[in-house]
Amino acid sequence: MDTVLQQRLRLAHHRGQLTDPQNLAVASQILIALEATLNLAYAVTTQTGGPLLFPLARLQMPALFVAGVTFLLWFRYCQANAHAFAPDRLAFTPGMAVAVWFIPVACLWQPRRATLDLARASGGVNIRLINAWWTAWLTHLLGFPVLLLVCALADYRGSAIPWLALPDTVAAILVLQVIRQITNAQRALLTSR
Repeated sequence: MDTVLQQRLRLAHHRGQLTDPQNLAVASQILIALEATLNLAYAVTTQTGGPLLFPLARLQMPALFVAGVTFLLWFRYCQANAHAFAPDRLAFTPGMAVAVWFIPVACLWQPRRATLDLARASGGVNIRLINAWWTAWLTHLLGFPVLLLVCALADYRGSAIPWLALPDTVAAILVLQVIRQITNAQRALLTSR
């Protein structure tokens, strides 16, 4: 490790600016897996019916909200750490890296950019994995209105929800790996100081 990075890490540690992202990473991964499982179970029950349909529908939104908030907290802490590791490699401040998730239209590419910057600053992260996750996420996000329109135009009488569960599940599996790789890379940097 070069001396500039070592000096930055020592200074950031002395100032209390570094946070081990492990606990938030594990919480995010558990909650994302739970949300994806609920979404998949709901997709199956829309086709088969049954008594679980409405309880699953009621659990989906709170699970998505809690998983999203936990993920964004993890993301913000990792961004703050990355500012200590390599501030020159980041396009956004930690707060702005979270805010871009909520800016209309920009939310379609800026969070990916913030994640790529984070991966490059942390090191040891597969960029193709981030691109695959982002592609699956956008397919899920943009696929919903497109699929509803196609089903309406085709006079499809079934539910489109099972088709949307596939890219959501793929995105969830991939983001679990993204979280793991970024967390491991940051922990390696934190323990090397």
